[in-house]
Amino acid sequence: MVTLFKSGDLIRQRAYRVILEAMSRPGRICKMPDPTLRQGRFDFLLIVLETLLDHESTHCMIEADGLMLLKRRLHEATKSPQTVPEKADFIIAPHGSTRGRLIRAKRGLPEYPDMSATVIYGIDSLSCEKSTPLRCSLRGPGIVDSLALPAMEGLDFRELTQLCTINLEFPLGVDALFVDPKGHLIALPRSTQIHIKNL
Repeated sequence: MVTLFKSGDLIRQRAYRVILEAMSRPGRICKMPDPTLRQGRFDFLLIVLETLLDHESTHCMIEADGLMLLKRRLHEATKSPQTVPEKADFIIAPHGSTRGRLIRAKRGLPEYPDMSATVIYGIDSLSCEKSTPLRCSLRGPGIVDSLALPAMEGLDFRELTQLCTINLEFPLGVDALFVDPKGHLIALPRSTQIHIKNL
């Protein structure tokens, strides 16, 4: 008997490959596959969440206005239970800020560093325009020498300083993904060193 794939399954397969590519090439903009149906600002964020979360993984969604539809669609697609930041496998910041809760995220244990959280940010836009002043540079595995962090509109800049603090003791720390409404995605694994300038 042949099992037929739904279009959503194929999109999640493609999305998973894009996420893997982004994790292996930190700071480089990758393009998510288009959803079959566009419904709003959080379409690509939802594709990332549907790809990574399931009923066995917990999440903490940072509350903000206009998230009821996103929360409902996430529950219907993944059945992932919500919990507090300290216990969450994924911290979701649809509006570019964890409101200070990132510092409470799981960082793993020395013997089990993979027991850490991943934070997923929804932001307004990602861009590599040359006119953007360099604020951060990246170093680490997957980066030759150093790389300028793309400009991210709609991200609370304090989140980057918290990521620096949390990821000081590699392999402990958190991985971060950033996705915009056009489907542009970048990843900053915990192995990536963020050097902040012009604070």
